[in-house]
Amino acid sequence: MERDSLFSVSCTSVTYVADITKNGTDLGNSVFSSAFSPNGSLLVLGGEFSGRASVFSVSGTTLTYIADVTKNGTALSYYVNSVAFSPDGSILVLVGGGGYASIFSLSGTTVSFI
Repeated sequence: MERDSLFSVSCTSVTYVADITKNGTDLGNSVFSSAFSPNGSLLVLGGEFSGRASVFSVSGTTLTYIADVTKNGTALSYYVNSVAFSPDGSILVLVGGGGYASIFSLSGTTVSFI
């Protein structure tokens, strides 16, 4: 597939739902990792696209772009290869090329660099 897409899985079938975009704009480059928060309310995509890591709110099969993850207001300088949430969903870890790893705290839909 050329685009990053969301699918709904139902026991024996997979149904295409939609392409994942930022307010209608394609991500523009490769997505390497994705993770849903433990409660399923957030999706974070990481890769080499503009913004490097993006947060979406999830409601059923509807995704709403919230923001790109930044470090104290500055765009990430590395491609994000891996995305993970802590079991309680309060911590987000982004790991990238060049030995970069960053930890963020989450409160609602706010992501803050620790």
